[in-house]
Amino acid sequence: MDSQSFSPVTVQIREADWDRLPPKLAGVKTVFICQDNEISEAGMQGALKTALILAEHGIATRVAISPLGEKQRAARDKLADLPAGSAAAETLLADAKKKSM
Repeated sequence: MDSQSFSPVTVQIREADWDRLPPKLAGVKTVFICQDNEISEAGMQGALKTALILAEHGIATRVAISPLGEKQRAARDKLADLPAGSAAAETLLADAKKKSM
């Protein structure tokens, strides 16, 4: 199988799906994972977990990273200095999701 695409439309694949997914990808030469690049890095953590599990099943995997915009890069830098879950951190995350005009 040369290529196949699928999208779980989530930051992480459900545990219940791991029994079914590797066998379906067994004939694929390389799986490319490109999750959303959120300020919180939730997508990246999900992509890395997926890549690790697929690699454990002998499936070649590559992770692609979408670039952040300037507003999102600045927010990620500020977020590193704020306590997780604080009101300031939540406000920053919400603001960074808004599209720039």
